[in-house]
Amino acid sequence: MEWKIPLFKTYNDEEDIKAVSKIITRGTYWASGKEINEFETKLAEFNERKFALTFNSGTTAW
Repeated sequence: MEWKIPLFKTYNDEEDIKAVSKIITRGTYWASGKEINEFETKLAEFNERKFALTFNSGTTAW
């Protein structure tokens, strides 16, 4: 089937690629660490909440 409308489009630049590469190559669990803590803090602030948690899937969040 040929899609006339793309399912989704990703947007990234060199800065995004470097940030992800840094986390992947550090050799520890990707879903934790200072970057994740910083993201969750900023996410909570953005949503005007005390806390925010991120998960790798809906099953994990459940």
